[in-house]
Amino acid sequence: MKKIIILGGSRYYLKSIQLVTENGYHTIVLDKNKFSPGFLVANDGIECDFSDKEKVLSIAKEYKVDAIVPLNDVGVPVASYVSQKLGLIGISEEVAQKSTNKDLMTQTWKKSGIPYSKSIVVSKKKEFYEAVKEIGFPCILKPAVGIGGASRGVIVVKKQIDLDSAITFSQSFFKEKQTILETFSESIYE
Repeated sequence: MKKIIILGGSRYYLKSIQLVTENGYHTIVLDKNKFSPGFLVANDGIECDFSDKEKVLSIAKEYKVDAIVPLNDVGVPVASYVSQKLGLIGISEEVAQKSTNKDLMTQTWKKSGIPYSKSIVVSKKKEFYEAVKEIGFPCILKPAVGIGGASRGVIVVKKQIDLDSAITFSQSFFKEKQTILETFSESIYE
């Protein structure tokens, strides 16, 4: 039976874990919550902070897994690292970084000629003020590296008076303070 590590066992991932298990795979779910609901439907549940790539690699070696599947952005770099180390199918670490770091992502799009909103990466208050002069209002602030973010720290700023509180809000969710300030485009879809 093929063995698959699944990174994440919260209630949001139950159906995915069930499907993999029901389709004949041996599922090993990793989650740092020892009461993770995913443990109830997996073949094996292991309490583990799956952002710890060396720990996940050790578990993958112990179980001799055939694949590792991240069910959220936190797991993408780790799944890539473990897959590369064990010769499993997966994306490269470079691609993992570019898909989870908004700054690297937009740089890649720009180099590839993919249209994208004008953006500037900043981290200090003075840089925000300079960047907003170039970008203008309304604008969007969002953490450049927001793994596990689910849009945490993303805010639309409509006028200068709201900028300081928006900076505080945007930078309050993650240790990394790099923030993207970008142009805001009104949706054509309502």
